[in-house]
Amino acid sequence: MEFESPTERYSDLRINYPIYIMDTISYEIDVDTALDIKLPENISIESRFGHYRGNYSVEKNIVTIA
Repeated sequence: MEFESPTERYSDLRINYPIYIMDTISYEIDVDTALDIKLPENISIESRFGHYRGNYSVEKNIVTIA
């Protein structure tokens, strides 16, 4: 793509380009504490602006948020 220089531009530049970001966080927790963990329900939000999903899981003593 080619753009005019900012000094020649009459309007703001807007690029409609989808953004996809995925991140995962894992916590290692003491085994005794891991037994008492209460996680929120997984969430999924979709709108005309995009979507968001949050997944929560615990396996042994690893809590994962993705």
